[in-house]
Amino acid sequence: MGSSHATSSGPDWEDILHAMETIGTFHGAQLRICLQPAGGIASGHLEIVVIATTLSALRGDQLRSVSRKHLFPNSQSSSLLGAIFKLLYEVDRDCGSMWKQRVMIT
Repeated sequence: MGSSHATSSGPDWEDILHAMETIGTFHGAQLRICLQPAGGIASGHLEIVVIATTLSALRGDQLRSVSRKHLFPNSQSSSLLGAIFKLLYEVDRDCGSMWKQRVMIT
């Protein structure tokens, strides 16, 4: 995915927005990102949740949604935006599997 930044050390917010729009259009879903402080033993971390809900569910049909979550910081992602991008990739794969569609990102 293209970006307007000159040097790349990972995705930026434009990349995240583009991925959300593209995955949402491809799967007929609305994507949301939820960031909240993690509690309990994960205190001091941020919980990131990406949720995809089918557009037909938003119009009153049976609710169909897919979600993934991770804590940040973590050993798999060097940046918050990288962690969000990784979750978008996972949600794309889950949408394809759960809704018996192809996946957007290969």
